Amino acid sequence: MLAGLGAEVLQRLADGSVPGSGERAGRLNDLSVRLADLGRREEAPAAIEDAVTIRRELARARPDAGAALRVLSRPPWMPAARPGLRR
Repeated sequence: MLAGLGAEVLQRLADGSVPGSGERAGRLNDLSVRLADLGRREEAPAAIEDAVTIRRELARARPDAGAALRVLSRPPWMPAARPGLRR
């Protein structure tokens, strides 16, 4: 019951977010995970597809932001990539 309430809250938060924002994409991503956990497998893909669409639009609008986001997403224990070094 509480998990279902959590999904409802996440849906409301996503609905209340600015359309096309990174915040909305994050909330839709969280909603997708929660829906899948609840076994609502028909609804979960729709939420994640919306999140991916938003993130792709944001990436197209700000291609320079990708490098900054990769740095922020790198675990602290992982060294920074050096030019010419393949991973």
